[in-house]
Amino acid sequence: MKQRGFTLIELIIVIVILGILAVTAAPKFIDIQSDAKAATLDGVIASMQTANSIVYGKSLIAGNQGVAEAGTNGPTVQVNGNPVLLNFGYPSTSNVDSNAAADWGQLLNVTDFTIAVATIDDNGAVTGSANGIVVYSGTAAPTGTANRCFAFVKNNRTASSAEGAGIIVGKVTTDC
Repeated sequence: MKQRGFTLIELIIVIVILGILAVTAAPKFIDIQSDAKAATLDGVIASMQTANSIVYGKSLIAGNQGVAEAGTNGPTVQVNGNPVLLNFGYPSTSNVDSNAAADWGQLLNVTDFTIAVATIDDNGAVTGSANGIVVYSGTAAPTGTANRCFAFVKNNRTASSAEGAGIIVGKVTTDC
């Protein structure tokens, strides 16, 4: 009885071809993961913009869109039965409001993300805790220029004159 099989050279050639395919395909799969994280942040940004619009509409109806945030005693609107503190008609994003992160948590209803109050500079670095809301995935909070894969919203309005002035929504995807 004659047995037929692959020769050693044929097996080595197949292993080399599989190795070449793996080396060229692996970076593409790694890029897909970071693209997916960035796309998820796009969804979070859309939710932030929608939340800003809904709350601003409610503040227009209530007539308190021109009132500045005054600590925790500032104007509020009810969203899903819970009060949301306002700053010129938009949801508060400052550490003056001890409930800002919780307010944004109920507005966004994102369970797989962590929401925190933070200071975000113009370069997307997180530097403290005062002017914005950071939404990130994972356990390590963004600090400085580390863990830079997050969405943010800043409400820097200092006057009610310009509609929407000072509302910045964006994302940082450096470390996604």
